[in-house]
Amino acid sequence: MFYLASDNPLAPGVIAQLKAIKNAGYHPEVNVIAQFDPHTINMPVHIFDVNRIEKMNHPNEANIGFPGNDPFVRNLVTDKLWPSDLNRRIRKAMKDRVDFEFEPPVPSEAMAKDELPPKDSLELFLQFCQKNYPARHYMLFIVGHGVVVGNDLFLHDEHVATTRTGNLKPTSLSLIELAGILDRFKTSLRRGRRGPLELIGFHACSMSGAEVAFQLKGKANYMLAAQGPTYTNAWPYRQILIRLFNDLNSGGRFTKEGLGADGLADSLKSGRDSFSRFLRRRFNGNGMQELLGQHVIGEQPAPELAKALAHEFNAMLTDATLPGEFPHIKPSTIPSLEANERRHLRLFNWHLLQSALPPEVAQANTRLNVKRLCKKIFDYCLFNSFDFQLAGYSCDLTLCDLNKVDELEAPIKDLVKSLKAGLSFVPKPDNSLIRDLMLLAHLESLSFVQNQYTDIYDFCFRLREKCKQARTPSSQAHCVLSRDTQKHLRQIEDACEGVMTVLKKGEGENDDGVIVRCDFVGPEFQYVHGLSVFFPWAEPVANPMWESLYKRFAFNKVGWRSFLKLYFGETMREPAGDEKNDVEPTSAPHDLLLDSNLLDLLQRMASTVMNDDGQLGTAGSRDPLGRAGSRDPQGDDCDCTSIKNYPSITHTEKQRVTAFNKQVINMFRQFGKELPLRRRS
Repeated sequence: MFYLASDNPLAPGVIAQLKAIKNAGYHPEVNVIAQFDPHTINMPVHIFDVNRIEKMNHPNEANIGFPGNDPFVRNLVTDKLWPSDLNRRIRKAMKDRVDFEFEPPVPSEAMAKDELPPKDSLELFLQFCQKNYPARHYMLFIVGHGVVVGNDLFLHDEHVATTRTGNLKPTSLSLIELAGILDRFKTSLRRGRRGPLELIGFHACSMSGAEVAFQLKGKANYMLAAQGPTYTNAWPYRQILIRLFNDLNSGGRFTKEGLGADGLADSLKSGRDSFSRFLRRRFNGNGMQELLGQHVIGEQPAPELAKALAHEFNAMLTDATLPGEFPHIKPSTIPSLEANERRHLRLFNWHLLQSALPPEVAQANTRLNVKRLCKKIFDYCLFNSFDFQLAGYSCDLTLCDLNKVDELEAPIKDLVKSLKAGLSFVPKPDNSLIRDLMLLAHLESLSFVQNQYTDIYDFCFRLREKCKQARTPSSQAHCVLSRDTQKHLRQIEDACEGVMTVLKKGEGENDDGVIVRCDFVGPEFQYVHGLSVFFPWAEPVANPMWESLYKRFAFNKVGWRSFLKLYFGETMREPAGDEKNDVEPTSAPHDLLLDSNLLDLLQRMASTVMNDDGQLGTAGSRDPLGRAGSRDPQGDDCDCTSIKNYPSITHTEKQRVTAFNKQVINMFRQFGKELPLRRRS
């Protein structure tokens, strides 16, 4: 499933991606469905069943990539799913020309015509796919603008229709809404006895975040996304689909996970059936006997044994003598064997071995190795991005196992606890060492999207190193650390190492953790490790996500928001009026000329007003549509955030602060006016 959210300037580039999807060819066991929302006003949304006519003309056949030397240019007009009235006209025109029935699914009127909000559009698309295209496995690629945490441009649609009352519907999708859509999709798949959503690929900027992973846990098995920017045409969809078609067409491969299921190793070691005896003869003298001898019946096979079994079974797929070993096994599910064709031999041997395996092992070892396929997709996307360096662009990519995200919860909770304790165990400025180490680690660690997000592994890595340095004797020549300080530094070190251990990158066969794969292209993201976290330098102002949504994120159960609140306060610079400066005079000239009450009023008015030049701690002003951030919804103009955590007032004299409301009321009464105050003022 390809959801192309391109009702914005991405639309022209999406056409090339659709052409790549079309040119991948087709396979009888795969449905490829794409939704394309053009940028042009009054142009309807298009739903494509890619290469549908070609598949109907050649039933039960695969055409992978089409002939490489064929210069024919293919288009998607015949793939479009038209309304029912047009289908009747097409069916009538094709009546005497084709041998198949033309009865394609018909998208609802809302899907094809209305300018729906992204929430409704994505949900209808998934419902349509689940209803009309039952499958054992589902994959979803979302192409559009990203940044779902801390911003509201994810899947931004410029032409969302207004409501009947004239109010503007939401033009983008929130993280909570996305999780709700995927959760309902998962439920409908389960009720319809469909397969799971195996992979969700975010071909959108800055989606590989801890908040996203926690929110989508259990909604899909794997997530493919980037912490930084992604570029149009960076993901090679033609090659991705060809890989999938090839895997299905080759008869699949056996995996150590599938053959390591209960039953096979036990029967190999002690079974008296013909298949077990055949395998023992086959594996005699190649090291397998020793591994089988070490196996304890009734226990899970050792990883080395499972890996060796997968190697031997895959070697048998190309053995032309194998069919003669089992002449009695000819189930109807095994296709006919065409002589001298390697592809048909692999497919025949695959079915033959699957038929002989214990049922529980055969079920565990399905034909499609999803994890292997996802790793291949990762490799293709990363390799295809290398040439973007020729234009000066860097990028990163992460494949995350969403079923393993829970392993990160306890380590981040420990990290939050240690960071908060380190910041608050002594009042300022006596705890400046730990505070400064955090600031320096934050500064050095890899950040994304105008320094609003930080690679959490890299932050832990830099902070752990700085805590170690602070505790070494060589660094204490000029100071002596208290026992409490050393204790907190050691706790922070341990907590950082705990997070790093869980988030270490997968490599080769050692990829059973949260981060299955993670890599980068270009120097800008060389310190990437897989998942970022919302970590701005100062508290956001007038940001609905921070003020209301973030506390509802699943990730917030680790306490990250509470740490940020403390961090913003403890790292904020003192107001100028409170800083001790023995060079400048303590009182400014205007204090002698203006009423102090009026000064209080003016500075507090200024501290809450936002203008188009931005305000400290925010990414620009809120535009008339209610979005926080750039004046251009696509982010084309610069709204760079400041890393300076400065206060919005110039002094914090307690007497002035507590008497503020009373002073303002008295000032207005002097002019014969009353100031209505709300209860919360």
